[in-house]
Amino acid sequence: MTTIDKVKQFCVFNNLTDIGDSILLGLSGGADSVCLLFILYELREELGISISAVHVNHCIRGEEADRDELFCRNLADRLGVPFKSVRVDVPAIAKAEGLSCEEAGRKVRYEIFNTTAVEMGCNKICVAHHMNDSAETFLFQLFRGSRLNGLSGIRPMNGNVIRPLLCLTRNDIEEYLEDIEESYVTDSTNLSEDYSRNLIRNTIFKEAEKIQPRVISHISDTASYISKVTAFMDRMAENVYKDTTEETGTDEISISIPKLKEADPLLAEMVVYKAICKVAGRKKDITSEFVESCIALMEKQSGRSLNLKYSVTATRVYERLVIKKDSPFDISSPNCNNELIIHEIALPEGLSAAEYIKKQGGFPDGKNEKIFDADKLKEIIGENRPKLVTISPEDMITVYSDGRKKRAWDVLTEAKVPENERFSRQVVSADHEVLMIPGLRGSEACRVDETTRNIMIITIQEA
Repeated sequence: MTTIDKVKQFCVFNNLTDIGDSILLGLSGGADSVCLLFILYELREELGISISAVHVNHCIRGEEADRDELFCRNLADRLGVPFKSVRVDVPAIAKAEGLSCEEAGRKVRYEIFNTTAVEMGCNKICVAHHMNDSAETFLFQLFRGSRLNGLSGIRPMNGNVIRPLLCLTRNDIEEYLEDIEESYVTDSTNLSEDYSRNLIRNTIFKEAEKIQPRVISHISDTASYISKVTAFMDRMAENVYKDTTEETGTDEISISIPKLKEADPLLAEMVVYKAICKVAGRKKDITSEFVESCIALMEKQSGRSLNLKYSVTATRVYERLVIKKDSPFDISSPNCNNELIIHEIALPEGLSAAEYIKKQGGFPDGKNEKIFDADKLKEIIGENRPKLVTISPEDMITVYSDGRKKRAWDVLTEAKVPENERFSRQVVSADHEVLMIPGLRGSEACRVDETTRNIMIITIQEA
């Protein structure tokens, strides 16, 4: 069977494409995405699809990144494939959001893919993950202590994202490109072992192949099997969830303890995990420890509770386990009895501001908590201490990273705050330098960067 036939069969078996699909392909210029482009280009009439391509320049590798962008543009032009390139400063975003460049890059890529798909009229997004990627994901998650869901590898389809190359190994891809005499570019960061996945890819798998040459396909097959087991368990857990839980809105879920105890322990854990994730609104960092703590709470007396994450609490209320999210107070209300809390922290030696903040749970959204470079801020406000005061016509807030300012009153006007409320609106200010408009936005002045050694965290909370 040829490589193209293998991909076609994989697409049909997994229902990845439908006649009339308009597909946006993420084109990095590397071997994987170039292979994907040529295979889909060859199959476009047979599958009844049309293809477009988008390239994201992460602005990490300087001239090398510019070379990749030009390569992709020229390749798309040669094939007559509609093309768009987008430049984004990933290192700056990573620093601002307390993420690694890997995490920030992935987040930004998929945001751009989705936006561009709408702009170019595409209903599906196609990425070039292959069998090695699935095996790497399995091993990476195994090392992290993940359970079944994390060991399912990479799915052929997730929402509107499809992955037609999961049936091919990296060697298959390189051999295909050699056969059709097509070149590709190499991302130098893939050769570094600075990243966990690269260490797995470049070292661990090479050593493992000495024991079992087909280790990639074996791990990928295992991940695929676990995915089927997980899907079955999810269906079983869903039945238990429906039988044991009562949802009183998205912020509170009540679980019957007697009914949950009748369920298989594994299914009970899955029910509690789903409830926590649903209330938290996310799955990231919801660990097995949280689930086990909630299970243990069912054996304690009524009224006992514990704090989980993302303001989620679990409480035993008689014969029910109540998982709920703390209701945020209306911090924007001029009549709210808000309290200003200021912490000044000297960063530990060798730890950057971004690293420190990530360890503390990440950067705030700036609406009721803001982090500043304390030294730079003091250069602006001098000995003045930030205070929570009623807005003044003289108050100015920095709204752009280059230092440009705007009247705080105008910010309220643009946010459509009613005029009668603007007069009594509170702001955090120091000598008319507004640092935060509660519930709305924070100042862009004195942002932390790699030179920051001291930070000031300003928080507004209900008194």
